[in-house]
Amino acid sequence: MKLKNIKFTIILCILISSVSCNIDDIEPINQLTEENVIHNEKSAEAMLNTSYIKFREFLFSNFYAGLMGAGGEQTIGNFYGSQGFNQNSVQDDNILLEDNYNNLYTAINNANFVIEGLEKGKATDIGEVRTNEIISEAKTIRAFSHFLLLRQFGQFFDLNSAYGIVLKLEPARQFESLPRNTVQECYTAILDDLKFAAQNGSTGVAHYYFSAVTAKALLSKVYLYTGDFTNAASTALEVINNADGYNLADDYSTIFTSNFGEEILFSVYGNSIEGEYTYADVSFGRYNISPSPYFRALADAQDGIPGDGDPSYNTAGYDTRFLYAYNALDTAGPNSNGKIPFSSNSAEGVNTIIYLRLAEFYLVYAEAEARRAGGDLDNALAKLNILRERVRMPLKTLSTKEMLLQNIREEKMLELFSETGETWYDLIRYDRLGDIDASTIKSTLNSVEQYVLPIPRTALAGNSELIQNPGY
Repeated sequence: MKLKNIKFTIILCILISSVSCNIDDIEPINQLTEENVIHNEKSAEAMLNTSYIKFREFLFSNFYAGLMGAGGEQTIGNFYGSQGFNQNSVQDDNILLEDNYNNLYTAINNANFVIEGLEKGKATDIGEVRTNEIISEAKTIRAFSHFLLLRQFGQFFDLNSAYGIVLKLEPARQFESLPRNTVQECYTAILDDLKFAAQNGSTGVAHYYFSAVTAKALLSKVYLYTGDFTNAASTALEVINNADGYNLADDYSTIFTSNFGEEILFSVYGNSIEGEYTYADVSFGRYNISPSPYFRALADAQDGIPGDGDPSYNTAGYDTRFLYAYNALDTAGPNSNGKIPFSSNSAEGVNTIIYLRLAEFYLVYAEAEARRAGGDLDNALAKLNILRERVRMPLKTLSTKEMLLQNIREEKMLELFSETGETWYDLIRYDRLGDIDASTIKSTLNSVEQYVLPIPRTALAGNSELIQNPGY
């Protein structure tokens, strides 16, 4: 029976005051029918918040720590769901896969209800501009979630592959079995959503909401993944030069200690207000992950003197970002990782999951500019060196395009390590583009089939049309 024909239960969270209030400033109201779940601006915003909250689910931090192990950036310890990531042998019954898969599809479905309701004109108290801003936010949530799922469970690196994911572009009203879309179909849907959001999204919002600039940042990243390097470079440059208050932080440490600061394009909401404390559980630290020998050697070589770094990470000799995270005598902090600076329930601040920050898009630009036909390698190098200059590391010089691309990949690891596992996806992309052999960096990667995680067993059980990835 279709849900629209029956009364359904939904605990809808309504913002008590304006849109600028935090995501947790909500309270449940009465049971609603589908016909009036989206009936004004506040109800649409509140429904969006049920999607945003999914990006800070308890096990997400463990999942991203697992990706750090899979990509050769970190060696991960024994924590809930960690089995198989270090060895690139994760199985389809892994709880982290199931949790990530289910929560991202829930975020998509909630966003779909917002999109449908607003497109049908159900929010009668707002005009076209504000309607399109909220739709843009919902479409960015949908695109971002689809993109994460495609990178995790689909052959995202092959535009001709049939092994995409199941696209969800309408609200689910009943259980139905659906086949996987092709990779190209997935990218087309993601790009369509992001183009709309980049054109119609909000400006001047807190950095735990999606804006027009964050949609544009995601758009540049998806262009990069699809091999559209010209659009990737030009769009990333627009993000870098934005006029909406997103800027590189002058001090690297403040990225992590000043919650939702100017460099953050999107991170999940949390606060440390007494009595209201909420946070994304990102407590994985050195007791759960530690730099891999490959990553430590890379960080050690950045001052131009390989091998001079103290094995305990307590002295100079490493990239300063590496030392900021791991120097136990100075900045590593209560979680043995300076990127996770606060204790639980700390009055000083709250840890968060940083999904997107501006520094990454200096490197998206650099890579896309280096790869595009007729690209300016000097401009690509200049963007990379802006990040190195900020942390007082020796600037790179230009020799060959191949060496520049290697420098860009390594710089991204040095900049984004211990955040959301971006190193894993770069390892796969650079391998598939012919720049590296991933097995020389991560010896347990013996097959292309390992470049994609298995579809969770529970998802296969609930969808008779869904087929497992090759090799599982």
